[in-house]
Amino acid sequence: MTEFQDRVYEAVRAIPRGEVRSYGEIADSVGSPGGGIAVGQALLPLEFGGDHGVPFWRVVLADGSVNTAAAEVDWPDAVARHRRMLIDEGVAFTNDGRVAQLAQRAVSDPRPNRGARSTARTVSAPEPCWRHEKVQYSCRDCAPGTR
Repeated sequence: MTEFQDRVYEAVRAIPRGEVRSYGEIADSVGSPGGGIAVGQALLPLEFGGDHGVPFWRVVLADGSVNTAAAEVDWPDAVARHRRMLIDEGVAFTNDGRVAQLAQRAVSDPRPNRGARSTARTVSAPEPCWRHEKVQYSCRDCAPGTR
């Protein structure tokens, strides 16, 4: 493990349950402004259920979109699992599937390109479960990708 990874892991461990940070915010906090992609690379080896103690699911894109490199590789349900973990911790989502805490900030931030570019998939067109007329992100059945 590199010194940079150590700093990133410590910063991510410091994120309280029920809150998130963007990759860029973590990069800034470890002294690497503009290093959001490097933060993502540092978190890449971590897996759900690992014994590393790093809550990597609390790190999302600057606009509040949930992504994970695992969705591109092995786990087709990784984005949904990531979102469910955040919901279980009390993180609120907007109707378009982004973390409310960061989505509002992204709308009000006039600076362009505040997030790192990502090729990871996000769920863009959620549908409600049989119980609801409109998507309820707190519902395990109709949160995107959970069915």
